[in-house]
Amino acid sequence: MTALRLEPVSVHQEYERRGLIERGLPFLLMGYVFLDRGFAWLHVPGTPLFVTEIVLATGLVAAIRGVSRPLVWKNSTTVFLLVAFAVWGLIRTFPHLFADVESAFRDSANWFYVVAAFVLLDILIRKPDTLARWLGGYKRLVVPIVIVVPVVAFLADLVDGPTLPDGDVSVFSYKPGNAAVHVFLALALIWAVWRPDTRREIRWRYVVTAVGVAGILALSTQGRGGFVAVAVAGALLLLFASERSRLVMAVSGSLIAIALTFAILDPRLDIGGREVSVDQFASNVSSIVTGEGEGELGGNVDWRLEHWTRIWNGVNGDAPLTGHGFGVNLAELYGIPQADLGLRNAHNSHLTVLARMGWVGAVLWIALWGFWFFETGKTWSRYRVLGLDHLSGLSAWAMVGVAAIHVNAFFDPTLEGPQVGMWLWTLAGLGMFLAVLSRIRRLGLGGQSPSIRLENSIQQAFAARRPPARETTRR
Repeated sequence: MTALRLEPVSVHQEYERRGLIERGLPFLLMGYVFLDRGFAWLHVPGTPLFVTEIVLATGLVAAIRGVSRPLVWKNSTTVFLLVAFAVWGLIRTFPHLFADVESAFRDSANWFYVVAAFVLLDILIRKPDTLARWLGGYKRLVVPIVIVVPVVAFLADLVDGPTLPDGDVSVFSYKPGNAAVHVFLALALIWAVWRPDTRREIRWRYVVTAVGVAGILALSTQGRGGFVAVAVAGALLLLFASERSRLVMAVSGSLIAIALTFAILDPRLDIGGREVSVDQFASNVSSIVTGEGEGELGGNVDWRLEHWTRIWNGVNGDAPLTGHGFGVNLAELYGIPQADLGLRNAHNSHLTVLARMGWVGAVLWIALWGFWFFETGKTWSRYRVLGLDHLSGLSAWAMVGVAAIHVNAFFDPTLEGPQVGMWLWTLAGLGMFLAVLSRIRRLGLGGQSPSIRLENSIQQAFAARRPPARETTRR
């Protein structure tokens, strides 16, 4: 296939033509947004069939089509490194499959979920308008995300259960850092991609931003990784945002209003873990700057540093080139404290890549994301020059999302679970698709540019006040 097609079809016909993976992928991603780890552990009772693997199994054919498309290989440098990283991950997994299949498969999350990137490429290359429909649906969920996600994250400490069937994982098992990243992603979409037309829409965006900023600050009292991730990604968003002055005004105004509220009322909420208060937030920020903390904060810092040091020194001494592979319990291997709690990795997803794949995998990992950011940044610039605001904003949204996930993964082993790994590789696939789409005109295709048609489709999806009727035309 050498061309993208954006053929007008009725809503009913488009719905009927969707495969299982096209219906399942957005459902999967939204499940992670609202329930995080609790949703990831949803499985068929009595079997190791989890919801993520079930959905991905329906997309294996799509993934094979996506990775084999000449259109992708001709127009994306990143795909070479992505395939090389996945192949090396498979090589480092294979020896451990015979010893413990379940552990080897579970530890392979760092590279296995690259399947999502190729699934997305296949879907969007075949039917680019699918992206507009998905974005329109995501935009309608922005308000529920900024309100519900922080609440669910706090319920993890406030409520004991309920647990999922055939397991002991609570439905409200949500890490604060992951929650902060998802709230940020929702806000980033309405600032980077959406273009409000009326004063009412502009006011709505300011209000949603204020609620989202308040939620992120509250979540930051429970963990430092999410705050650092949002701060770094937020600075990147300012760099790429076309409405920079309005964004600065919205965020600074929200911070001032929140600061005045807390200064006057000084609210404190004890949820069983860390207190939600100004003092706790200040202590977290101070520990980030100084690298030290009192009580639990100091203990967490010391434990992480000891953990990382043992694994760094151990891997560089024992298996620097190839690592230990996927299937080895790193915590047990190096006598990490609290390994009895189920800890298997380096409590830092990037260090885990080094530990399991050696410097060969680490170099591929660094090169992969370096080229991906470079390629997606060029795509952003190309769309901006062409005046395609939604597509340039979408490129920026993918970059700030990937940046936030990577920073958060430095403090927590988030990429070892599908709730974050699937989002990372889906955003990676989105960046690659946008890069391919931006170069279509160089292939000598006649008619309207696919980029322009997709730009118009996204604009229409964002402008829609309600979903269209199931069937609008008949053939």
